[in-house]
Amino acid sequence: MPLNEITSAIASVKVASDIVKGILSLNKDVAVNEKAIELLSAIISLQKDLLSMQSDYSVLLKSKSDLEEELKKFNTWSKTESQYKLEEVSGGTFVRSPINLNESKEPMHWLCTHCWEDQKKSILQITWHGESSTKYSCPRCKNDIDVESHGNYPRYPKHPNRSGGWSPGMG
Repeated sequence: MPLNEITSAIASVKVASDIVKGILSLNKDVAVNEKAIELLSAIISLQKDLLSMQSDYSVLLKSKSDLEEELKKFNTWSKTESQYKLEEVSGGTFVRSPINLNESKEPMHWLCTHCWEDQKKSILQITWHGESSTKYSCPRCKNDIDVESHGNYPRYPKHPNRSGGWSPGMG
């Protein structure tokens, strides 16, 4: 039952209550007064129930709104998840990297796996660069990773070259 219908019902109960009180003031006879009192008691009980329903309805509306917002966030994050993959960039060191860079308007980047678990995208930043490794840091959680430059792993995220292919390099 929508909120304005509940409010209208409460107003109608108030009018009925006022009518019963008017009947009671007429002092017709004892039997009428007793029935009017019963009716007034029933109306008061109904009014309490309607007020309780109105309160419950408000709580349900708030809950519905919260669930819709949570579903929206879930759907948005699901879309984000589908755009990244878990990638090992050094022995036992993992990052999240974009899956299809050709369609992305963002430059190549790596995301922190720790922040990813909190459903946050935090781009790893180079904080130190040496001959054999590069240190990356997450600005959000302050997590650091070291990426070795030897072996099969690039020291930097791959970037597009002029021919449209991909090659390791700084950027």
